[in-house]
Amino acid sequence: MRYKRSIHVFLVVLLGVVAGAAPVGAAQNSLEKKEDKARAAEYFNRAEVLFEAGQFSKAAQAFILAYEQAPHPSVMANVAVSFDKAGSNVEAVNWYRRYLAQTSGAKDDVKIRGRLKQLEQAVGELRVTCAQLECQVRVDRVEVGEAPLNIVVIPGMHVVDAVIHGVASPAKNIDATAGQVVPVEVGGAPVVIDEESFGSESTEEPSKERKARGFSLRPMTWVALGGTVVFGGLAVGFGAATLSTKADFKNSGYSDPDLAKKGDSYKIATNVFIAAAGVAALTTVVLIVLDARAKRNKSAENTAEVIAGMAPIEGGLSALVTVSF
Repeated sequence: MRYKRSIHVFLVVLLGVVAGAAPVGAAQNSLEKKEDKARAAEYFNRAEVLFEAGQFSKAAQAFILAYEQAPHPSVMANVAVSFDKAGSNVEAVNWYRRYLAQTSGAKDDVKIRGRLKQLEQAVGELRVTCAQLECQVRVDRVEVGEAPLNIVVIPGMHVVDAVIHGVASPAKNIDATAGQVVPVEVGGAPVVIDEESFGSESTEEPSKERKARGFSLRPMTWVALGGTVVFGGLAVGFGAATLSTKADFKNSGYSDPDLAKKGDSYKIATNVFIAAAGVAALTTVVLIVLDARAKRNKSAENTAEVIAGMAPIEGGLSALVTVSF
């Protein structure tokens, strides 16, 4: 079902001293308003086409552009519906709330409030307060605003901290549960921002935190890598000894049997250590590949969980609000 509304643009025009003459500034403002409305209409029409084509995320972005050119609550509703249809529950909740905050008594408010209540059960929410003034809150390293504030997030673990005068407070790992508002207080004793330690709620087990964030070699891989270096070094050493012994044997006129035996022994040792270094190097490569594959599989699992958390709820709103510019 479509609803038709008109954008009301209120222009304050200062009257000139001469009757019927509008100030130059007012005329310029009027021209700019017309240009903004023309761009808004263009973005809005593009958004409607994208929405009808099922490209809901792109439609939402186009509606946002239209809203920025000519703000109107009905356009906000269209942004929310588009995000809702795209399965972007966090964005849908935020835009539905913004729409309801600017409207009262509209005939679609009851329907939208009901839909918002459904979506709120599918997202998490953090109520962040700060023990100090001018706390710029960050969630997962992204600034979201100054405390106190409520932040809608995807259910799951999130890293929350605050930046106060350029210095970060200790970060907290918060588990956001769907349908619940989790209180979070930040702004304790400030610490210098450190990418290595970012995301740790405490200083315990820092190596485990770093391993969870990035690529790390397994202990067996380090052993294999060390073996490659050691065996390679021994192979080089015995190879040099072999060449030196062969030179001595040649200088003796090939008449010293002890040098011949020693040279053969060095040659055998060289070949053995070359083979051992090759096996160790191959083992190192295999372990690195297996470790990287395990990391990718883990990343894929996390991505699947995030996508599942953002999956659209059945029975979402499907109607756009038509706006005349």
